Formats: sequence, C-alpha cells, structure tokens
Amino acid sequence: MATGIFAATYLLVSARRFRWLPLGRPAAALAGAAAMVLVAGLPPEEAFRAVDLATLGLLLGMMGIVAYLAKAGFFGLAGGFLVRRFPSPSALLAGVALLSGLLSALLVNDAVCIFLTPVVVALCHRMGLPYTPFLMAVATGANAGSVATLVGNPQCMMLGSLGGLEFRSYALRMAPVAAAALVLNAVLLVLFYRRTLGPPRHLDPPPPEP
Repeated sequence: MATGIFAATYLLVSARRFRWLPLGRPAAALAGAAAMVLVAGLPPEEAFRAVDLATLGLLLGMMGIVAYLAKAGFFGLAGGFLVRRFPSPSALLAGVALLSGLLSALLVNDAVCIFLTPVVVALCHRMGLPYTPFLMAVATGANAGSVATLVGNPQCMMLGSLGGLEFRSYALRMAPVAAAALVLNAVLLVLFYRRTLGPPRHLDPPPPEP
C-alpha cells in the first residue's frame, strides 16, 4: 500500500497536471503525505519526525534575504550591469546564465529564479530580445550553480543537515563542478540559440525606468 501511494504521488508530482485531476505539485505532495498517514498506517509521530525543520528554517531565511535584495533593487542593478559588461545578445545570454548560477550558489535557486525572472523579462522587452533563451538561461544557470554550496537548493540543504556535512569542505569539492557546469551550460545555450538571437549586434544599456 505504501509503495503504491508513493508511486502515485511521485507520478503526480513529476508529471504535468492531468485534465481529470487538477492537482498542482504542492497539493499532490500534501495529498500523498496525508494518504501515507490515513491509509498506509504511518504513525503521525514518525511523519512529523521526517520533517526537517532545520532545512525549512534555512530555506525560509534565504528566501527572506532574497526578498529584501529584490526590494532594494539589487536584481535591477544586476541586469543593468550585465548589459554594460556583455553588450551583445550572445554574450548577454551567457552572462545571464552565469549570474543566475552565481546568485544561486550564494542564495537559493528557487528564490533567485522567482526574483530574477521579471528582471530578465523586462530587460528583454526593453532591448528587443527574445524571451525564451534568456529564461532558459535563468533556469539552467540556477540549477547548475546551486550545487556549489549547501545553501544553493533545498536538496543540498537536506544533504547538509541530515549528513552533517561541513559547509567549507562541501564547497571546496563542489564549487569546481558547478563552475564547469556553468561554463558548459553557457556555451551550449549560445550554440543552441544562436539563430534565435539573430546576427551579432551591440546592445546599448537601456535608459533607467522613471
């Protein structure tokens, strides 16, 4: 019974929404957890022990930091910096991927994607650039860069908490892996979207918003 509930929950979480069952991923995960307790006989005490409060607390704290950075205009400044440093569509695409990865290593990839996406969309709109390549750069860069540290994504947070991993030693081992993945990701993005980006041209920094 427990195996069946786990398999059904995993299917609902990993797949897109079914027309006949309009459940999002959070709702599917919550329904699966409830079914484990109500149907499969998992004791409530054991279910509560499976919740890693340290990971949840760290994730909440990191998202709070990112929210305050967004409110202070940090991500908008980062977008302007990218255009000045990477003044062509292909270079800007690589720069967005690298910035997303770097921020995800220092903060948390989910929050970085949430707050960096509207900045990138606005930048593409003002510069006349296609949205898809740059949004893919945000997503793939965040995933690649987040493995560099224990605060990069929730999975790394859980590994660090449950495994008792030390932040510095983990970063020394995984940061080179993340750096290589970020460079490879940027190169592949530029190659894959070279036709979508069009011919090389110089991008002038957009005027500041009123």
